[in-house]
Amino acid sequence: MSKAILIFLVSFSTLSVQAQSFSHEDSVRIHGQKILDNKIQPSDDDLTFACLANLYADNATDRAFYFKVYVVMARKSDAALSEGICGYIKTYLELYPAEAIEDFNHLSKADQDRFIEYVAFEFYASGEDYKADIDDYFNSIASRCNTCNIDNPTVLYLKRTLLDKAKSMVDSDL
Repeated sequence: MSKAILIFLVSFSTLSVQAQSFSHEDSVRIHGQKILDNKIQPSDDDLTFACLANLYADNATDRAFYFKVYVVMARKSDAALSEGICGYIKTYLELYPAEAIEDFNHLSKADQDRFIEYVAFEFYASGEDYKADIDDYFNSIASRCNTCNIDNPTVLYLKRTLLDKAKSMVDSDL
């Protein structure tokens, strides 16, 4: 094999590996941007769920972008996607409480209601111990954020509303 061909093959394989290592992350961001631009409908597919998983990104700028994507997804979601969203938004609030509470405060009332509905559904799905689960959840939030305790009006509102919403879901099963 000639030296020129060997160099080409090595260079091509190196570029191919580099492209693959960036392609998924880029694909997810492009997918999220298409959702924001109303070019595609969010659905229960891998790229849509990857956008939601980026609510846990280490980078706050990335989380802010993907929270905007979440808001659009929540507005447009069907039943299958809604079920998937629930766990992601509940975990986002628990992992990044100060940021999530700030995001929540900037949502419209309808978007706040959806946010609460998603988190409440996760507690409803956990069974009859939802009250204890909600207490544990807010204790975990308070342990991560010194301003996210029950003295914070938004935290108090979220806790009370989640308790009420989970109760109404449980009561509707009776």
